[in-house]
Amino acid sequence: MNYYFYRFINFLKQGAIPFTKLVLVLSGFSFVLNLLLDIGSLLTLVPASLPAFFWTFITYPLINPKFDFLTLIFSGLWLWFVGGSLERTWGTRMYGFFFILVTLVTGGAMSLVAIVTGIAGYPIFGLWLPLVGITWAWAAVYPEREILIWGIIPVKAFWLAWIDAGMTFFNYWQASRNLFFGLAAISGIVLVYLFGDTGRLGRGLRYRSWRRDERYPKRRRSRLKVIK
Repeated sequence: MNYYFYRFINFLKQGAIPFTKLVLVLSGFSFVLNLLLDIGSLLTLVPASLPAFFWTFITYPLINPKFDFLTLIFSGLWLWFVGGSLERTWGTRMYGFFFILVTLVTGGAMSLVAIVTGIAGYPIFGLWLPLVGITWAWAAVYPEREILIWGIIPVKAFWLAWIDAGMTFFNYWQASRNLFFGLAAISGIVLVYLFGDTGRLGRGLRYRSWRRDERYPKRRRSRLKVIK
C-alpha cells in the first residue's frame, strides 16, 4: 500500500504542478463515483441545502454533468494548460490558495444571489466556474500569449479571458434568467487583482516565503545541496 502511495506522490510532484494534478485526479475520481454510486447530490452546491452541506463550497468544482465525458475532458485539459502554467509561475502555495479562494468566493456569491432572488434550488457545480478566475489570472500574467482555437484561429490570452468570462456569464444568466446570478458566476475575477505582481495578497505570500527562507538559511542551503 505504501508503495502505491509513494508512487502517487511522486506522480503529483513531477512537472512542478502537484495541485493542478490533484484537482484533475479528484475530478476524474468523482466522475467515476458519480456514475457508479450517484454521489453528485453530496458534492454539488445547492444553496437551499446550506448550511447542512457546507463542504459543497469546496467540492462543487469536482462534479461534472453525469455521462458528460466531453465536459470533463475539455475542462481538465484547460485546467492542465492554464492552471499548470499559473502554478509554475506563482508556485504551488500561492496558486493553491488562490484556487481555493476563487472556489469559495464564486460559490458564496452564487449562493447568496440564489437565496436572495428565490432560486435557492439551483445546483452549482463544474470546474468551469473556478476556471474563470484562473484563466483571468493567467491572462494577467501572460496577456500577449496566443492560443490557437481549433488549431487555426490565434487568440491572445487577454481576449481569451474575456471570451471565457462572457460565455460563463451568458450561460448562467440564460439558464437562471437572473442577471445577478450570471455576474456571481464570474465573481472570481475580482480576486485576480489581489494576486500577481501588483496584488497585495500575492506580494504578502511571497514576502512571508522570503522571510521564512531568511529566518532559516541553513534549511534553505540544505535543500540546495540536495538538489545538487
